[in-house]
Parts: sequence; C-alpha cells; structure tokens
Amino acid sequence: MRNNLPAMTIRPGQSRHQLLFLVGTHLSAIAALIIAPLDPIPQFLLQSLVLLHAGYCQRRYYSSDYGKRISIARIQSDGSVELTLESGDKKRGKISRETVMTPWLLILRFTIRHQFRPEILLLWTDTLPPDELRRLRVLLRFSRIDQ
Repeated sequence: MRNNLPAMTIRPGQSRHQLLFLVGTHLSAIAALIIAPLDPIPQFLLQSLVLLHAGYCQRRYYSSDYGKRISIARIQSDGSVELTLESGDKKRGKISRETVMTPWLLILRFTIRHQFRPEILLLWTDTLPPDELRRLRVLLRFSRIDQ
C-alpha cells in the first residue's frame, strides 16, 4: 500500500514550556543541594556549576547567534527531511526511529548524511499551532521510517 500523505513544512517557535522546564530543573537542583548534607565548600561549588549551566542554557535558548537552531523543517511522507538552520545552511536526512511522541512533547531526531551527531528538534505543545502539531503527529505515525 502506498502512502499518499502530503509533505509538511514546519517553522517551530520558542516555547514557554521549555523555558519553564529549564528553570524548574535548575531550581530543583539548587534546592536539593541546599538541603543536602554537604560541607559548605563542595556545596557552593556544585551550586555554582548548576547556576553556570543555567546561564548557558538561558543564553542558548534566547540567543539566535548560534545559527544551529532549526528554523524550517520540510518533512516528506517517506521520512526524508530537509532542514534549514537559522544560519541558512541546509541539511538533508531521514527521521530516525528514536523519535519520541508524547501528548505534550515531540522529540524529532534526524539522521543526517555525513554527520556523526543527529539533529534534534524539541516540539512542545506551544511551539506549533495545534492543528499543525496534529498533522505532524499523523504524518509521523503513518510515514515510512526505514532506519
């Protein structure tokens, strides 16, 4: 049976859910370190590392100068994809089987030719309009992912 689902182009935006997740995770780690029975110097060093990582995540989340964030993804029904990064670079590949779908989060993993690390796109429920997110779930569910 042939799959006749239309191709889809998505333009993910920034997500408030992702920001809340990052802030909540770092605040929880600091709270756990505060109540942990540690000596003051290791406790201070670990808290400093958590805050440093929180700053790195915030900078990466808000900064577009990295140019590595996926700005446009064109997904075909056979699982092939063309990614356009914010820097303008284009990459071609396939959707990996390790893609995760939950009701509130989609983790799309793309296997790119001649690239060791996969590209990853996190799509929270507020990243795309609800209808577009639903159509993407249908496309992923019924697409042929061969890898």
